[in-house]
Amino acid sequence: MEIKTLRPHITNFQSRLRALSLTLVMFWCATPNLSATVMVANGLDPARSTDIYIWTNGIEQLAASGVMSITVDNTWNRFAFCADAFTDIFFGNNNSSGLVGVDQIANGGWAAYLIGNYMPIGTEPNAAVLGSAMQLALWDIIHDGGDGFDAGLIRKGQANVTDANVLAAAINFENVTRFQSTLNGIVYVNVDLGLGVPSQTLIGPLSFDGGPVPEPETYVLVGAGLLALLTGAKRLRLSN
Repeated sequence: MEIKTLRPHITNFQSRLRALSLTLVMFWCATPNLSATVMVANGLDPARSTDIYIWTNGIEQLAASGVMSITVDNTWNRFAFCADAFTDIFFGNNNSSGLVGVDQIANGGWAAYLIGNYMPIGTEPNAAVLGSAMQLALWDIIHDGGDGFDAGLIRKGQANVTDANVLAAAINFENVTRFQSTLNGIVYVNVDLGLGVPSQTLIGPLSFDGGPVPEPETYVLVGAGLLALLTGAKRLRLSN
């Protein structure tokens, strides 16, 4: 086939690549503020949670602490943690969920790094302790900047003792992840649909249907590669 007969095909290929690269760039720009959707809080995973005594904003309480099971749009079955120690979660009720980047909450990048790298899978002998400790550490990181559990809005139990194993693991989680951060996470800003009142904000890994979603930098690299391919195809056409 002569090169002149290939030119319409090359032009068509160029157009498709250009459209795809523009779509990727547009999607990357949109990822920090994903569209509103519907979320159902199913409850805490019993293998990765336990109840602990904590002191929150001047109130001593026995708090459910650990990995939460959620369903989004009846499609995404995933796990998340509470990012707001002072608001109730409405289990079993649908929640209108605004999905935003982890950079939209205090120390969200640090929290996302902890979740993405250290979340227990549920089969460890001490999975319940680890899940509860991660939640406790996340509360302290988000509300108090990870200052430990002797001061601030999130503290260990005063009249009642916080489980020593959970407390030690939470302190360790803070120490091993300090100064680390990632944008590979997602925040669910919820409103209870039935009552129309704010519901607990959650934070979890950025993944869809169990698979990871590339961070924005990945889309940029892919887009750049496509543009380079377009340029190469154009040069090939001109050289012939």
